[in-house]
Amino acid sequence: MRIGVIGGGAAGMMVAATLLEDESFTGEVVLFERNMKLGQKVMISGGGRCNVTTGISGVKEILKNYPRGASFLRTPMYDFQPDDLREWIEKRGVPLKCERDLRVFPKSDNGADFVGMCEKLLDDERCEVRYRSVVEKVQKDSSEEGFLVAVRGGDFERFDKLVIACGGRAYRHTGSVGDGYEFAEKLGHTITQVAESLNSYMVSEEWIAELAGLSFEEVGLKFFGESSVYEFAGPIVFTHKGISGPAVFALSSLAAFEEFSSVEPAELEIDFLPEMNEEVLRSRFGEYRNEHGSRNLATWMKGYVPRRLVDRFEAGVLEKNMADVSKKELARVVEFLKRFKLSLVKKTPGDDTIPGQLVVAGHQADACLMLIHPGQQRCPRRAAAGGVVKLREAQPVGR
Repeated sequence: MRIGVIGGGAAGMMVAATLLEDESFTGEVVLFERNMKLGQKVMISGGGRCNVTTGISGVKEILKNYPRGASFLRTPMYDFQPDDLREWIEKRGVPLKCERDLRVFPKSDNGADFVGMCEKLLDDERCEVRYRSVVEKVQKDSSEEGFLVAVRGGDFERFDKLVIACGGRAYRHTGSVGDGYEFAEKLGHTITQVAESLNSYMVSEEWIAELAGLSFEEVGLKFFGESSVYEFAGPIVFTHKGISGPAVFALSSLAAFEEFSSVEPAELEIDFLPEMNEEVLRSRFGEYRNEHGSRNLATWMKGYVPRRLVDRFEAGVLEKNMADVSKKELARVVEFLKRFKLSLVKKTPGDDTIPGQLVVAGHQADACLMLIHPGQQRCPRRAAAGGVVKLREAQPVGR
């Protein structure tokens, strides 16, 4: 039995390691890696610390972050849960830690520890790792069951089973150039539309730079698309050119296929007080005015949001005494706090440590993971794993 694995990232390394740890496996694993080292994308994830998995334990809770991918993920997620992965890694010599934002990292904060663990597992006479091996062609073996694989400058060689784990199209400098989709298409799979996802947003409002660094633990976001409205609540941070943060990443995954530009921007609304409806806010305004009518409006607003944001409201109205604020002015205050509007003109990378890189979503149309849906495969004995398998609208889970 010869098994070919295309891609030496996290998915490819774990597939090979799992096979080799099975003492009953007497075949051969050939892992093709286009770089000189394994785990290039692993080494830059989490700012080089290697964001291993999420700290959320409940599968049901995790699946809530995949609005339309949940049914596809349910079986593999229950078969091998995040807690199982953590145990698997720690048993092989890499201690882990879970941070407050529910991201899990090696205690050493060094992604090289995870890659080193995998390299040790692959140091086996049944495994051959071929570095600088760029797979260019994949096809079915017409004479018998199996696959033919050819690297650049080489001839075809046969494998009984094939795992495509060469990543998606994000972080191309690590070798994820999207060739896995071409391989999948060659083997009979349908590849769907590609869209950038898990991103930050650039806005048209130039004054946004004045709010750079200002963060909120919980806001409500609404993205008004062409025919749908997308909503998400959570933490955000203003940047020099727009808005970012976990809630923005999640929202962007929901609205991944919406198109907008500087010519036709998309409208975003921010609710800075999501736990309070407008009626309650107006009531609190009235109570404060009755007790402190001589104080100015800015003082009251600062009780709810930071001064830097308050200063974006109408200067002439901010200095008014509470008792002098008209109904129309109060309506504008409520809109400012509950329906703060921005014009989105461009997607920008969510990971500022890797300039110019955007995660992509929505590639593979059919459920073709061999170990998950063996009866639904377009091409038996072939599997996809890792970044090459994209789920539409996946959201960050403990990033």
